[in-house]
Amino acid sequence: MAEFRNSAARATVQRWHASAVVNSSEELLDAFTLANWMQVRSAQRGNRRSLDDRLVEEGTEAEKRGSEVA
Repeated sequence: MAEFRNSAARATVQRWHASAVVNSSEELLDAFTLANWMQVRSAQRGNRRSLDDRLVEEGTEAEKRGSEVA
């Protein structure tokens, strides 16, 4: 089994394999594709969170400027 950095992805693939859901090469490929996608999403989540924080800060600053003008 491929090495996964994301423990949730690894656990998902192991659970599928253990439960015999993965019984063909096509299903195995689907499992690895999902696990890789989970790894990418996990890595992006940190970046997205910081972007969301910046957007909230910019929105708050814009609201303050709007109330000062009014």
